[in-house]
Amino acid sequence: MSRIGLMMVAKLKKIKFILIFLMLFCNGCIAEINRRNPSDVNLFVENADACTHFSGEWDSSISKQRQQKIEKAVDKYCGLAKKQQKELEIKYKGNKSIEKELSNYTFD
Repeated sequence: MSRIGLMMVAKLKKIKFILIFLMLFCNGCIAEINRRNPSDVNLFVENADACTHFSGEWDSSISKQRQQKIEKAVDKYCGLAKKQQKELEIKYKGNKSIEKELSNYTFD
């Protein structure tokens, strides 16, 4: 292998190492953030994220079967998240960090 090829392989290995390190580091940060919130808030965040995810997947060009599955998931997760958000806003009124977390999500 040429000298340039060896240099490229070495750089790719460094990049791979950095990416793996960042993924593990970020995963640890997310886990730490979740530990700070009560379990009912974490459950809301999971449902709200799932709602956002499935809402973004819907497309008129996908099969009817897939559309139905997505619509069912949107109904499930968005319905749960809307209900939970209202309950949590009352329960944690005055808790600024949780109020901020809840305000990151809006449902129409």
